[in-house]
Amino acid sequence: MKSLVIGLVVLLGAATQANAQFAPPSGGEIGSFLKCFYECKRGPNVQGVGTYQEITTLMLTNQSPDPRLAEVFYFDGQERCVAHSRIELSSVDLDELNVCHSLGLAGVVPPLAGLVEIIVLDATLGGPGDGVYAWGKNVLGKFRVNNPEPFEGRVTGIGKYECRVVPFEVRAEEAVNTKCFDAMGVPTFAEVTPILVEETEDPDTGACEDSVHPACGGTCPAPFTCQPTPLQCVCE
Repeated sequence: MKSLVIGLVVLLGAATQANAQFAPPSGGEIGSFLKCFYECKRGPNVQGVGTYQEITTLMLTNQSPDPRLAEVFYFDGQERCVAHSRIELSSVDLDELNVCHSLGLAGVVPPLAGLVEIIVLDATLGGPGDGVYAWGKNVLGKFRVNNPEPFEGRVTGIGKYECRVVPFEVRAEEAVNTKCFDAMGVPTFAEVTPILVEETEDPDTGACEDSVHPACGGTCPAPFTCQPTPLQCVCE
């Protein structure tokens, strides 16, 4: 966690400085900062299992020929920075992030509503990166809290929207830095493994290069098995 915090502080600082120097004339059309809203409305228990009545997924795509990192910060409705995820995006990649289940399965109580603020970084150079866009999908129905795939639940309605690209001159990275780290640079958020749905997670090679797989939403790719406490995929 310490190395992650140091890296984020450095990258946020670099992104802020670069934005101030290289703001494009097109304003919000090209940028390295995205803002989306989300909703996580809890429903009744069904056979002892909690449900959601409304969830949000975010579809992130990288149109750049170069890899990008999406630093995803989750805020609640009271401006509190509650969690962070990192998503790697290769060229022409598409990842669909299930916001509510990513928070809930990591032990963070999903707020009823909030903001996701995404800082895009160049995965190779480490500075701000462009070419990443995002769309939100609000899904209504009944969805078990232990199954992140929305269309394996009962869907009654869908609403879609485009996340906004925040103009460089707004200095949104500075606001995130202030909200998500204290004066000593210590994070005020929980680190959350992003749960990607609709078959958008990159396929696992099956090799046990690491003892812990980076994602576990209750099921794990072979040869990993799910360890419930803490929730993670362990290679045996």
